Amino acid sequence: MLSTIPKQKRSWRRLAIRVIVVLMFTLVTAEIALHVGYAFYRPDLNFSALIDLQHNVIHNESPDRRAARTSVLHPYVGLVIDPTLNSKSNAYGFWQIDGPLLKRSSNTVIVGITGGSVARDLCTFSAETLRNELSRRLPDKEIRIVCLAQEGFREPQLAMTLAYFQTLGAEFDVVLSLSGFNEAVLHPAESRGDALWIGYPRDWDFRLRDTEDIELNRMILEGQTAQVQRKVWAARAYRLRQIPLLSLHGTWAAIDSVYRERADKVTARLIASRDRLVNRYANVGPGTRYESAELRRNAQCEMWCAGARQLHRLSRFKDAKFLLCLQPNLHDGAGKPLTTKEREILRTGSIYREWVIQNYAYFADAGAALRSEGIAFYDLRRLYDGVSSTVYRDECCHFSKAGNDLLAEHIAELISGEVSPRESRP
Repeated sequence: MLSTIPKQKRSWRRLAIRVIVVLMFTLVTAEIALHVGYAFYRPDLNFSALIDLQHNVIHNESPDRRAARTSVLHPYVGLVIDPTLNSKSNAYGFWQIDGPLLKRSSNTVIVGITGGSVARDLCTFSAETLRNELSRRLPDKEIRIVCLAQEGFREPQLAMTLAYFQTLGAEFDVVLSLSGFNEAVLHPAESRGDALWIGYPRDWDFRLRDTEDIELNRMILEGQTAQVQRKVWAARAYRLRQIPLLSLHGTWAAIDSVYRERADKVTARLIASRDRLVNRYANVGPGTRYESAELRRNAQCEMWCAGARQLHRLSRFKDAKFLLCLQPNLHDGAGKPLTTKEREILRTGSIYREWVIQNYAYFADAGAALRSEGIAFYDLRRLYDGVSSTVYRDECCHFSKAGNDLLAEHIAELISGEVSPRESRP
């Protein structure tokens, strides 16, 4: 029986089928290539990780220190996360775990963790590891953890934060300062000489962006526009998260990298243009000048020690234990066998390395001297010696999930040694 379909229609149908077959073949080939490529070159990046990245961009919750985490000025502690833009922070702008305004009782141990982004990451990634380890060591206690840390925090912000929360009514059994890197390294690496006072928060001169400089305002707008576009594209891709195609979400990752790089370049140009910011007291603080980098380091170290003394006094006055821990760092980790990934991180170079090498040992010695004043100081620089797995995740100071878990386990051991399980609270 002869077909009643006209030849022209049959040819169009065959063409459509061929196009569909070619597209399907291309899609399958692309999926296979992407799976193989990610497996070999980016094993940490899979479909689930891409969806998480989209969510983080939308909600400004990326743990990466370069992310445009939305922070706002705070009248007492400098800067906090804007809780209206980050669902994982509490009403006070700190990462939410427990509380944060808790009262002590006979069956609880409340641990407050202060410091910079490393302390914040300990709360973010390994709070449950710390809780479980402490519960195992102190089985008759309920462990509560309160995050008092923020990215970039350094003394005197740590002492100011504890005083602020205590004034609001928060009580603690243990206060832990996981710090030292920001005080020893951030200022000399990121601020030029004495342009910004060492006692002001990180990038404070840069944070006060009220300026009449047209070019600076244009750069600020350009950077903000790039971040808005990142959120727009992430939201579009996230709506398609039920479609498990790497080619689809990998395309989003490529687009996101363009806008992220654009925002990073704007940030670099803004940092290079610091001199054009209004050189006011509100921006840069007291015009203290140091004759050498060594004298500036000594002043920074003394501020770290003074902050530790104040944390110790504030804790002791409220009958809490205080622990000061100098955090480990990749550039000071001579005893750790480096993995391939960690060697690659070192090869990329770092603006922080020279300052870790120059300043870290001095801070360790100063911390050890605080023991004579009754301060429980622990030098954690050798914590990862002999650990063969990857624990460092970037060229700055941050750890992988495995690194944070090891840190949490060790800190649990230190805390349990300071807190007697027989102690009771009235």
